[in-house]
Amino acid sequence: MSDATYTCTDGGAGLTRLATWPPARALALTLAIAATGVTVGYLVAAGLWYVALALVLVLPGFVVLHRLPLAAVALWLLFAPYLLQTDGVPRYGYWIVHRALPVITLVALVASHTLGLRARPFGRLGGPEVLMAMYVLVTTLSIAYTSAEAATSLIALYDRVVIPMCLYLIVRLIRPTDESLRWLVPMAAIILVAQTALGIASWAAPETLPSDWIGRVGSRTIGSLGSPSVYGVTVLAAGAYLLHAAATAHRRAARTALRALFGAAVLMAVVTFSRGVWLAAVVVVIAATFVHPASLRRVAFAFAPVLVVLAFTGAASGQIATIGQRFGSEDTALERLPIALASLRMFEEKPLNGWGYSTFDEFDRQFQSAVGGSIPEKDHASHNVYLTLLAEQGLVGVLLFLGPAMWLFARTIVTFSRLPRTGLASRKLIVLLWAVILAHVAVNNFSNMRVVYGLGQWWLVLGLIAALVSVPTAGERDEPSPVRSRASW
Repeated sequence: MSDATYTCTDGGAGLTRLATWPPARALALTLAIAATGVTVGYLVAAGLWYVALALVLVLPGFVVLHRLPLAAVALWLLFAPYLLQTDGVPRYGYWIVHRALPVITLVALVASHTLGLRARPFGRLGGPEVLMAMYVLVTTLSIAYTSAEAATSLIALYDRVVIPMCLYLIVRLIRPTDESLRWLVPMAAIILVAQTALGIASWAAPETLPSDWIGRVGSRTIGSLGSPSVYGVTVLAAGAYLLHAAATAHRRAARTALRALFGAAVLMAVVTFSRGVWLAAVVVVIAATFVHPASLRRVAFAFAPVLVVLAFTGAASGQIATIGQRFGSEDTALERLPIALASLRMFEEKPLNGWGYSTFDEFDRQFQSAVGGSIPEKDHASHNVYLTLLAEQGLVGVLLFLGPAMWLFARTIVTFSRLPRTGLASRKLIVLLWAVILAHVAVNNFSNMRVVYGLGQWWLVLGLIAALVSVPTAGERDEPSPVRSRASW
């Protein structure tokens, strides 16, 4: 990025503030460092060297996360997809990347702000964040009073709700600029290329993949994510972001590559053979047509010959036949009707608070009745997030869970005209981000998304929307705006 211009907005301000600290605060820091040294020495002597190593890395880790909080989000996006279905030693990676890193980053941000080390003020929190906190509180109480296995349910809540909300808060608090958003472009490209390669390998050479990644070979494409729904929204979200980035790239080769990746994302969404993902793809393509029509035409012209070759050479005959079969199949829809009706009946029985978080599978069978002649022999899992929410947590849970999205949508309508027309952080990005949210809504009506990577994306995208549509306060308007660098790629 040789032609980029940078303005350091923080500089040595952090060190200057350290030098002017009150004596009591400086003494507290000195004592904390001394206590850490004594603790590390004791742990090493006791043979707990790995705990000592973790303590030693706390300070440099704090510095990195304080200076580059988006690095934690990038690491989560890059590595979490490969740690979802692990056992043994690799499971520690899941603990570090998913269960620890977002929380530690959030704590580092708050601590640096409290200690006066962060020059740039936080984004102001409001209604959406209050609703999020209330949802966590209400759900925790629901688990305490209704769950037969409270510990297991609390762990599920932490993984599926608390950590994704931490990702939201990181982005919401730091208010990313054009420059910082550009660092997410290579991350999105890496995610899309990797998952595309894994998706192709699952059809062409499944023996090359770990057994956990090929559980649905021949019927669905799941990559390393374990679910066609999560796979679909992942590639579509990455593709939409890259298509938008193409419009701000200055090099023709970069624009071509980014558009090609969007085309690949749509193709991989199609070969998930999930009707919910197909609907999500339609939503994203329509949004892309609205905000970047010229780019989409180029993608269509480039991929049309490829599709013709695949169709007439028979290279994709199996996939084409499966698409036709999925369009004409009604069996799965009929099998899901008893479960959907059971959800509604459970809601009618307890409309306010529901039956309890993560208890649907315990009670749904007794509310099922024959649809089309008989009840399915197999007790299918719920295939609708919102019906499951209604049954498990009632109106209170649904309104609190979806409340932040509805609040931000209303805020988007109010502030849309004030947003920049051009650049990475612009109106067009907001439109595409809402298309990704609608893509999630589409797949959530066909599956009960419990994969933490999909839930993390939902809250991360909402965090980006919240950061972009937030209106600066009067004090923030007086701050010098950071210089936006032009992309050289």
